[in-house]
Amino acid sequence: DHDAALLSQAIAAAERVDERQVVLGDVLPGLGRHLATRGGEFVYSEPGYTGLVDAARPLGGVPVAVPLGVNHGNDLASLAAHVGLNTRAVFLVNPHNPTGVADSDKALRDFAATVAARTLLIVDEAYIEYLPDAARRSLVDLVRAGANIVVIRTFSKIHGLAGISLEYAIAPSALADALRA
Repeated sequence: DHDAALLSQAIAAAERVDERQVVLGDVLPGLGRHLATRGGEFVYSEPGYTGLVDAARPLGGVPVAVPLGVNHGNDLASLAAHVGLNTRAVFLVNPHNPTGVADSDKALRDFAATVAARTLLIVDEAYIEYLPDAARRSLVDLVRAGANIVVIRTFSKIHGLAGISLEYAIAPSALADALRA
């Protein structure tokens, strides 16, 4: 527990967020299960990484798959159009997995502002370090500013820890507290 606390403190300092906003572990399955306990739809890009929707489905979460755009990346307009009254969350992987196509900064930030005003936006940034100016392209600053966004990051891709699944989330404090509980 002491080592986990030290790692959480280090992540919080590096991401310039409150330590309460950091959640360590295999975050996506727990987040999917937590959100699915109240049912609802989970909008995501297909094909793509389905860790969140796979965890939500057995508890009543309804996956809403949105085909990729013509460039084989996230179709942000279509994803936003699929957000309805029953949407619990939109799950976005940027850069997209498996295509590697990254959303443009402006389009992603416009999408994030629109979607996060309507439902929870979960952004998996597992491969963001492979992009130029990764820190600038991350949406952690929006979480820091109080947006209804969760950013998922990992040490297992860029840091050569492929055999160790070590994720963390930067989330609104109340959601982070619920995930830790």
